[in-house]
Amino acid sequence: PWYLKDTLSSTKKLPAAKYKIKVGVLDTGSGPHPDLAISGGMNCVLGEDPRDFGDNGDGHGSHVAGIIGANGKPPGGMRGVAPGVTINSYRIFGKNKDGASNFDIIKAIDKAVADGCDILNMSFGGGPADAAVQEAIADAFDKGTISFVATGNEDRSKVSFPASYSLSIAVSAMGRKGFFPDGTAHAET
Repeated sequence: PWYLKDTLSSTKKLPAAKYKIKVGVLDTGSGPHPDLAISGGMNCVLGEDPRDFGDNGDGHGSHVAGIIGANGKPPGGMRGVAPGVTINSYRIFGKNKDGASNFDIIKAIDKAVADGCDILNMSFGGGPADAAVQEAIADAFDKGTISFVATGNEDRSKVSFPASYSLSIAVSAMGRKGFFPDGTAHAET
């Protein structure tokens, strides 16, 4: 994104990570991209090939994975906020589908925990609270996996589910309307 460009493409050497952290990105799939190293994952969408966990063409999952752990090299490569993490991709949004089912979300959470993910990133939300998804997040929490979840994209609306669940860590962004550069996604929304 435009606001991280100078930081992400900096030639400054980042300190070495002391611990190996594995992040599971539950989204539209992630990669392939030259600045992303996706270590594994699963397509959790019912009826699709489980081995096809790359981006479904939407680009959102790759964008999210890039913010987290892009590891490109200067001068043209992009770097995320934690380029030393291991990223696994869990596709929950099918090709040509608008939403994700609770079945696919639960399957992805369970698979990510089984794969040893320390952190789950869920940049989606909306709809009513779902007891089965809450149970999957609680089970992940009990096994030491923390879920970071987007609060929603509906301006100043209430925090959406699953970010509203007490065992999720809700993540949001702030900005002042009318102050984003022309042509950015933020200005358009």
